[in-house]
Amino acid sequence: MRSNLRPALRLSTLRPHQFEMTPGVPFAVICPDCRVWRRINRSKIQPHFLSDETTYCPASAQRVEQDVTPEQWALAITEGVADTASSRPTTVLKKVKAPAPKAVLHIAQRRSDDPVGSDKRCAKRRIGEWEAARVDVLVTDALRQHPLYGARGPIFSLPLPDGVATEPPRKHRKRKGRLAA
Repeated sequence: MRSNLRPALRLSTLRPHQFEMTPGVPFAVICPDCRVWRRINRSKIQPHFLSDETTYCPASAQRVEQDVTPEQWALAITEGVADTASSRPTTVLKKVKAPAPKAVLHIAQRRSDDPVGSDKRCAKRRIGEWEAARVDVLVTDALRQHPLYGARGPIFSLPLPDGVATEPPRKHRKRKGRLAA
């Protein structure tokens, strides 16, 4: 079996969890290119394909230099496990849940500090607002019903039937900040 032209992969340059030296288990290493566990045969990474299964991995048949003894590897693994166990928290910190919002029916209920007549005042105010905006609504509806056959360029206002005002009252236009139609 030929080896690739790369320099030998030294086990001392890898972390202990990146290769396996347990007695009775096939000697294996994580491939440096495709990051998959591969067996070591005759001091070389076993030839293998990439994930597309048509091209060989560039690290196939790379030589492996075993410069770590199984005892050194086992010691490094046990030290790593001890370090990892001490760095992790022992208790689970649960996330504080946000309070649930009020139901819509509770939001819409009248507050106890509202006077009883406020509903009537609100209704009168809304009727006044509708009366002020009624002219704008009628003009807009009339303009929407008129067809725009062959319209090109800017669209100018259309003549309306007699008796229909084309602009809202001045007082209403200033208060709401609207422009004339």
